[in-house]
Amino acid sequence: MVNRLEEIINLAVESMGAAITIIDTEGKIVYYNGQASKILDRNPEYIGQDIHSHHKKETSNKKVDLMLQEFQKGRKEPFHYKAKPYGKTILVWCKDQHFSIAG
Repeated sequence: MVNRLEEIINLAVESMGAAITIIDTEGKIVYYNGQASKILDRNPEYIGQDIHSHHKKETSNKKVDLMLQEFQKGRKEPFHYKAKPYGKTILVWCKDQHFSIAG
């Protein structure tokens, strides 16, 4: 049953048209979907790597650091901001120690 549920969730995430990247509380990439690989710098070998090494702008890394620190302190309220990392505006939504990036 769990495998079937995982399949359904994966299908939903892949079908929604939003680019999603999930990192852990240490800033390591644990998941990204197909849409993220289309509009962001995401490749299979990045799983387990630090998200900082895949951000082109230092300002992005500073935002990630701030958000990670706040979530590690117990913050529950989400962060929202817009970014233009590849010339395309994306909405970054960050909640509960995970980051989701939607394009």
